[in-house]
Amino acid sequence: MTTVEMYPYARSNSPAEAGWLTPASRWQDVYCTSLDCLSDHIERCGMSQMVRDVAQVLCVHFDMALWRHRSAQEIRLFPLLRSEEVSELHLIDTVIPHLTGERLALEKVWETLRISLNKLASGQPVMLPSDAVTDFCASYQNHRAKEIECRHAVGMMDL
Repeated sequence: MTTVEMYPYARSNSPAEAGWLTPASRWQDVYCTSLDCLSDHIERCGMSQMVRDVAQVLCVHFDMALWRHRSAQEIRLFPLLRSEEVSELHLIDTVIPHLTGERLALEKVWETLRISLNKLASGQPVMLPSDAVTDFCASYQNHRAKEIECRHAVGMMDL
């Protein structure tokens, strides 16, 4: 299902095309790229203090980002989608369960990655599961893009 099919009030298939990506979204790209490159770096250069520091920073960042994201969905976005002002958009039955399911799947994959990152941060040489890294980064970025489009559709850009 395309973004336009899922969110018929969105004006574009790509938030980037529509100019909706915020500076925070661009930083998410940086963190995902760092996560994606970490295994290659360990394979080429081995364990180092830098690897430990990056693993710790990634843990703290994604722990906070996912917590803030859950809170923003539950406290601001979902109540707005359920409100009378946007109820005519018929988003309640499709979008809320879809976004919730995506977020729960992201949190599950994150827990797997977090275990490995915590080991790296404590100096234990482990390889990050590449399939989990790829899945997490792609899912994280796709989910954020869908949510940005949904927020745009209801006029809520400051979540």
